Amino acid sequence: MSKPAHLNSENASRFKLKSVAELYEHRAPYSAEVVETLLDLMAPDCLSVLDAGCGPGKLARELAPHVKRVDAVDFSAEMIQAGKQQNGGDHPHIFWQCSPIETAELQPKYGLIVAGASLHWMDWDVVLPKFGRHLASGGTFAIAGGDAPINVPWADQRRNLIADYSTMKDFQWFDMVAELEKRKLFKVEDIKMCQPVEITQSIDDFLKAEHSRSSLSIEAMTPERAAEFDHKFRAILEPYAKDNIITYPVSTKITWGKPI
Repeated sequence: MSKPAHLNSENASRFKLKSVAELYEHRAPYSAEVVETLLDLMAPDCLSVLDAGCGPGKLARELAPHVKRVDAVDFSAEMIQAGKQQNGGDHPHIFWQCSPIETAELQPKYGLIVAGASLHWMDWDVVLPKFGRHLASGGTFAIAGGDAPINVPWADQRRNLIADYSTMKDFQWFDMVAELEKRKLFKVEDIKMCQPVEITQSIDDFLKAEHSRSSLSIEAMTPERAAEFDHKFRAILEPYAKDNIITYPVSTKITWGKPI
């Protein structure tokens, strides 16, 4: 199959928007289990990491104190700038680079290469072989995903509201890992669903996190539509909030193996 139509350059470019980069910090952080799992997957004699499509470095900033080097690469200058300003963004082991991963000048070999949902947007026929060439012997490529609420009573309402307001009208769900295997670009070795962790935040911050997604960026929606979305979503969340604070579980799925 071809890549889903919504994974196009126009939708990807929204991650270059200042508002999206600034609001990204309100997304749920990765848990300690996620970081520990990724560190365990590293080649023990090569403590260098490539965080491909790093965004503001949610993973890079957590991994940096435990390794010798993290190359944090993203095509969005706004994301890189946001990451540098956040906690741990100035760690001496992080080497930020603003570049599409397809053409980035890397410093291999890497004991671990990791990508999040950013992998959806990349040219798989270019990046997977590139990752394979740049992995150290015994190294691992890992895909980490999952920062949205799970098992919440308002899940269906959230899904329906996003469908109504999403600017990606051509959205098509697909199993990216299965597609990579079908194309003989990636061989899965194992999958781990990390234990859910509870996230507590204000409704205001939760709504900000939603606008850090390409489909709901304020610029793409228009401020009026964004305000309308927020008003309706707030009404959904308020029955489950106490003093404007909600608590919800998040779980991260880690899939790892070898690029082919």
